[in-house]
Amino acid sequence: YGKARHIFKEVGHIYYTAKMEYNIAYILRRSKNYIESEAFAFRSISNLKNLDKNLLLYRCYNHLGLLYNDLEEFPFSIEYHMKAMALIEKLPKKVNYLERSLNNLSLVYQKQQKYEEAIDALDKALLNKTLKDKHTNLYAKLIDNRAYCRFLKGEDIEVLADFNKALHIRDSLGNKAGVGISNMHLSAYYLKRGDSLKAFQSAKASYDLAESLGLNRDILSSLVLLSQADPAQATAYMNSYIQLNDSLLLEERKVRN
Repeated sequence: YGKARHIFKEVGHIYYTAKMEYNIAYILRRSKNYIESEAFAFRSISNLKNLDKNLLLYRCYNHLGLLYNDLEEFPFSIEYHMKAMALIEKLPKKVNYLERSLNNLSLVYQKQQKYEEAIDALDKALLNKTLKDKHTNLYAKLIDNRAYCRFLKGEDIEVLADFNKALHIRDSLGNKAGVGISNMHLSAYYLKRGDSLKAFQSAKASYDLAESLGLNRDILSSLVLLSQADPAQATAYMNSYIQLNDSLLLEERKVRN
């Protein structure tokens, strides 16, 4: 993407330069390199200023909404999700952008422990009955996130059934990142119910997938769950956590400088 961006910039193709910048921002966020990801997203938005390319602009705003949620900058996160949702009517094909944005907005409410608002947003997204057959990955994400919100709220209504349903769908579609997140949620569920063996198995499956995919954020979350599920090895898991987290913070500091 970096090489492609350089070439598009050299020949003055502004749209494709912006597109490569968004792609780079997307990867950097998934690798937990938030500062550089933010910078590339704003570069992309700047290049899109005078272009009628609302879909890419929607994706940039949505990306910033997710990124600021990662950074726990909740007012900024909500602001950019709202900016993204305001563009949906201008998109030529509506597809499932509203449902995706509602899911992402629910993640902000979830982190703020506003579980009712989060569940409400997810219920609105699930009103679209075409998702199950036409956008199955998104459907799995919505039911998994709703189950996780219910779990965090202390409810037990269909929680385990929805966790397993989402895991089965993601696995059948080959969505490895989604399988990892499903296993994280299952690990947290089993931990709360005192089943440390199942909690460990789910956390280990999540960790192995995250490591193979290079998803630093998910590696860190899985290590915390492993330390809770396997107290005998907790120190080793937390040492790995600290080592990875410190290296990521150092890289971010270098970029910021």
